[in-house]
Amino acid sequence: MTLNQLQYFDAAARRLHFGRAAKELCISQPSLSVALSNLEQELEVALFEKDGRGVALTPAGKVFHRQAVRILEQVSAARHEMQQFQAQGDSRVSLAYISTMAATYIPQLLSRFLKENGSAVSLHTEEMPTPGAIRGIKDGKYDLALCLKAENEPQLVQTCIYRAPYVLIAPQDCPLTEKASIEEAARYPLITYRTGPARAFVETLFRRAGLSVDFCHYTYSDDAIVRLVESGVGVSIVDRLPGMEQRRVKLLSVDWLEGCTHDIYLTRRADWRPGTAVARLEEFILRTL
Repeated sequence: MTLNQLQYFDAAARRLHFGRAAKELCISQPSLSVALSNLEQELEVALFEKDGRGVALTPAGKVFHRQAVRILEQVSAARHEMQQFQAQGDSRVSLAYISTMAATYIPQLLSRFLKENGSAVSLHTEEMPTPGAIRGIKDGKYDLALCLKAENEPQLVQTCIYRAPYVLIAPQDCPLTEKASIEEAARYPLITYRTGPARAFVETLFRRAGLSVDFCHYTYSDDAIVRLVESGVGVSIVDRLPGMEQRRVKLLSVDWLEGCTHDIYLTRRADWRPGTAVARLEEFILRTL
């Protein structure tokens, strides 16, 4: 039995739906199903049973869930205590960030922060979706995260560091201007995100305008979207981040996107006592954004 299996089981037991549990864990549903099936074989009991479109815990599953939660809490507490111990003199800093920050901000951040702090800090970063970053912060895997807001998480401290306004982007030779209406934009092939709140925002925007649009390309990152627009295959709505003006696209601040922002938060545990290196990075981010 592994710690991953316990974490997978806990997510499925809380969600009572393998699809939603897999999404929370940032893994595929088949991978989750295989892991849980192996766990049941090892324990020689059934932990779940079918319940409509979801699942329900069996009596054995309910008993095992109580034990699994207790073990996971103990592991998290032990990891947290060890990291607090290390933080007193450790120069290591771990930072998680979402793909929105990857193309422009993160490279600039790393370069400037390391230039300012030199060998006094050992900086480690990892790109991932917001759910994974939040889970890593809570488990003590990461010191800080740059991600979207997590609702109903009182154990976290989240500070909004950047409000990125949404803009319409188009190829440089596209006739669209900042006076373009949403109806005019909808006539072009549209590129958008595969998943996440930004895609939901774009879909809702056009739906409320009563427009049926042709989403021709889906991708996971802002950088991939901008590259597709640069190549002339369509237009898109993205959040305007530092450095985007250097790309070979038109950035159109149209009036129907006025006031619409994609907010990025600096996130850490509320009970975390950062070492010198972590405190330096946190102060640097707050000072420079």
